[in-house]
Amino acid sequence: MKVTLGSVITLLCMTLIGCGWLGLRDRSNDYLLSEEVAPIAVPEGMDNSNIGQLYPIPAVSGVDNLNYDYEVPRPHPASVNNFEQVVKIQSFEERRWVLINLAPSEVWPRVRNILSRNGIPTAMADGTLGIIETTGVSFKSDQDNTHRFRFVVESGVQLNSTEISALHQQSPITSENFVNWPMSSDNEEREEDILEMLANDLASTTNYSQVSLLAQKNRW
Repeated sequence: MKVTLGSVITLLCMTLIGCGWLGLRDRSNDYLLSEEVAPIAVPEGMDNSNIGQLYPIPAVSGVDNLNYDYEVPRPHPASVNNFEQVVKIQSFEERRWVLINLAPSEVWPRVRNILSRNGIPTAMADGTLGIIETTGVSFKSDQDNTHRFRFVVESGVQLNSTEISALHQQSPITSENFVNWPMSSDNEEREEDILEMLANDLASTTNYSQVSLLAQKNRW
């Protein structure tokens, strides 16, 4: 009986170690050979709302041809920095954002807390859209204008990562109300300063309770 049991265990081990003997192939690197395929064509008259790009690529303006060879580096795997909080300020053309390797549900209460501790009152906070808008605040360096900010907290490209972007708007103190939000910040230096303040505080804080964001939608 012992001989039979030992033979069965040995056979199982050989099967697990030598999966190739059964015609099985390691497919872990097959994604490196993948090619772009045409999108699914939905017949006219049928609902195609559930079909879309998993990782949509936005249009990029102002593209210049490089006069030298450049190889785009491979992205870091999602497992990198899983056990270490990393906060970065990234930029592309005229757009900039704070990137942190934490889920939006963890970043949202931290951003709310940072604004509160720095004396920046919140006028509107919508967890469904991931949008925080502040009331008008004054700076000692600018006695003529009132300033407000709009933050968008949304999921990053990598798993359990968050991007925080900011929009700045200023209005003369004599004006009663702000107009609609502009497409880009009125003052890029103010935008950079507020993102740097957020990044520094996010890098230094660790323990805050989590809240659930009901949804993460596309950037406005």
